[in-house]
Amino acid sequence: MRLFDMAGPPDELSGRGGGCRTLIIEDDADSRDAMGLALRRFGFDADCAGTFLEGAAKLTPEVRWLILDLRLPDGDGAALLGYIRSHEWPVHVAVVTGADDGRLLSDAVLLRPDALFTKPVDFADVARWMASSSQNGDAGPAATDAMP
Repeated sequence: MRLFDMAGPPDELSGRGGGCRTLIIEDDADSRDAMGLALRRFGFDADCAGTFLEGAAKLTPEVRWLILDLRLPDGDGAALLGYIRSHEWPVHVAVVTGADDGRLLSDAVLLRPDALFTKPVDFADVARWMASSSQNGDAGPAATDAMP
């Protein structure tokens, strides 16, 4: 589904975000902006970051979903995912990548992302994944450490 083909969110997604915060860490400005716009249209509160450092600074306890590119200009998205998992932060993580590097992808899969999307991303698929966890009342993995 193309973003600009939509008159509005599909009925099954309309208003599903419930104001929960989403952070998109993606270095490609066009992809980042389009995904942010699409998720806001689906009813999610989306914030965006274009670099590893900017994303890490915006990763707060209010973030419920993290959409994470693996290849960032100033850091490794897989390293951020590893840190999140090792500290059991209560955030759902979707890896979004155009990477054709098999080792990079296999390393990321070992870190247990909640979802994996390859580019080009169908934004409605991402929103359905988010809505599904929201409908199930799933607030993410249980936290043992506080997020910074």
